[in-house]
Amino acid sequence: MKQIKTPTQPRHDDPKIDRAITDHKATIDKVAERPGVNMVVLAGIELADGVETPVPHKLDKAPSAVWCSAVRGPTTVGMIEEVGSRTNKYVTLKASGYGATVTVDVLVVP
Repeated sequence: MKQIKTPTQPRHDDPKIDRAITDHKATIDKVAERPGVNMVVLAGIELADGVETPVPHKLDKAPSAVWCSAVRGPTTVGMIEEVGSRTNKYVTLKASGYGATVTVDVLVVP
């Protein structure tokens, strides 16, 4: 009867190949633990000028960082600011000085 090996057991007769596979798995596991791996891009978020807008992020925890892309829409000078505190469900953003609704992409990092 042929024994089926689990992924954690050596798969080859050459120990160098097994070592390379083990090292690759360990490296991939380390990278997967970094916060940036699970970041989420929320595309096409519309922010009305002067209105605090809650933006749901679906991370199930408060994000450690929030960034906005360049504004699409009116070309007047304005700013996007994060107001209030970050929660498990959403971040609150406010566009000021544009005079109209603007569109941004929002990057949230767990």
